[in-house]
Amino acid sequence: MYKIKKQLRLSFAMLILLSAVSCDYLEYNDEMVNTDEIVWTDVSNIKNSIGAVYAQLPNGYKQIDGGFMACATDEAESANTSSSVEYFNNGSWNMFKNPDNQWNKNYTGIYRANRFIESADTVTLAPMKWDADNWPENIALVRAFRGEARFLRAFFYFELIKRYGGVPIIESSDEIDYLNPGQFPRDSYDDCLNYITSQCDSAIHYMRERIPSNLRGFADDGAALALKTRAFLYGASALNNTDGVYDAYYDSCAVNASRLFSMGYNVSGVNYEKLFTPTDGLHDINNDVIFDVRQGNTKSYEIDNYPVGFENAKGYTNPTQDLVDAYEMKDGSVFDWNDPVMAADPYANRDARFYASILYNGVPMLGRNVECYNGGIDGPVQSDIIGTRTGYYLKKYIRTDVDLITGGNQKHFWFLFRYAEVLLNYAEAMNELYGPDADPNGYGKTALEAINEVRARAGQPALTTNDQDEFREKVRHERRIELAFEDHRFWDVRRWKIAEETIGEPIHGVDIEKEVNGEEVSYKYTVKEVENRVFEEKMYLYPIPSSEILNDTGITQNPGW
Repeated sequence: MYKIKKQLRLSFAMLILLSAVSCDYLEYNDEMVNTDEIVWTDVSNIKNSIGAVYAQLPNGYKQIDGGFMACATDEAESANTSSSVEYFNNGSWNMFKNPDNQWNKNYTGIYRANRFIESADTVTLAPMKWDADNWPENIALVRAFRGEARFLRAFFYFELIKRYGGVPIIESSDEIDYLNPGQFPRDSYDDCLNYITSQCDSAIHYMRERIPSNLRGFADDGAALALKTRAFLYGASALNNTDGVYDAYYDSCAVNASRLFSMGYNVSGVNYEKLFTPTDGLHDINNDVIFDVRQGNTKSYEIDNYPVGFENAKGYTNPTQDLVDAYEMKDGSVFDWNDPVMAADPYANRDARFYASILYNGVPMLGRNVECYNGGIDGPVQSDIIGTRTGYYLKKYIRTDVDLITGGNQKHFWFLFRYAEVLLNYAEAMNELYGPDADPNGYGKTALEAINEVRARAGQPALTTNDQDEFREKVRHERRIELAFEDHRFWDVRRWKIAEETIGEPIHGVDIEKEVNGEEVSYKYTVKEVENRVFEEKMYLYPIPSSEILNDTGITQNPGW
């Protein structure tokens, strides 16, 4: 953590003017004044100021060239063969070209958070231009924003350390040229983790408790606790727990998760499919959501991901056969291509989350069936359009009721934290500490009880194993299914140190032949290899960007890069 005085390049207010926010809960006034002094005399300008910090949050819909981050995992393949996501898949990425280089974006968020905190913590509230009738509410709002800025700073640091390992901790924007954090040595991963969790604790002191659903785009104390559970779980995992001594991190994960058990969150009330494509009102009664990024009304995500047989569609994100095969049967049994009944009708009687996440051959959509077979209008090759490379298209997060030509724009929500993830974090931590079926400290649930809450919403039978190793595989499988396409798989396989055997292996799709015998139509499915993937040991962490290394500023590069 470093304290070196630097001249700021821009005033904080000027940075706000240069920012853009695509959400319906924080809006900018283009005529806003450009001096810090005036920003901090008007509550509407203060809202714009915190909005500049929120603007740096990730939006996973178009993470890389219009496609989901899932395309760099065994969840999906990009139909856009020129996408830079292929650098990840063929192993050609490095410190000069990284499809997901988030270094500057997150340090910009940290800079903005630091500036907001400095101003909000020292401002004299008396001379502000408050409406007298709203004075108490506005004072409470500024207090809440103080906490939210601390939480956001912690979030941005977590986004950095999960990619790069330990990074320089910069507490004050007056102490650094934020465009060049690499001029300082790196703090250790543990120091960064402890800083992140301490910032969450400080944030909770100010933050609102369980804000109403219409304000969910703002962070509340539940978001800070959810970040702590994720941060401690990552810290305890194999990638970062190199000495095997971090049981305390698993315990901290479980403790913080247990605090969320009594805060009104649950995974019931809204089914899994409607969770990701809520119509009016459904998002407001969904208690699985802890913190989300709200998008402006759009249908661009549908254009990017609809099957290519629909006019204007691009079909970018193609789920893999590897993921499809991972979905259980409705009775909890494993899908098996060697079972002739399953192989003849491979999409029947599957886990409900399969139908909410995957568009497959024959599924009805907008008045017709999706045709992923060879020669079908959504099949692999459509004249000058490349169709699905795997035999599948994405459904999760995508509104499948929108006409891309005449239909209107729709609301979209990108979930940063869900209660289902918290339950799975808790289940993993408790199993590592005590096994599947014990709660010796009275946190409120066993690992089995937590995972079975998640499975119950999907209608999947409860797990019953008492074997720690078996449960470890079960919870990893459950995360793969429940959190598919939510930007977890890419990081999970890294923190578990199993990337070579998962995202480093070839991915598969299905070749589908339509067979017509009189009036009878059937399909023959043949699993095929789609793409070889490359993963090397050094790829568990990102390389520090070349802009930092080549300046010879003192920051060290990650091993192997």
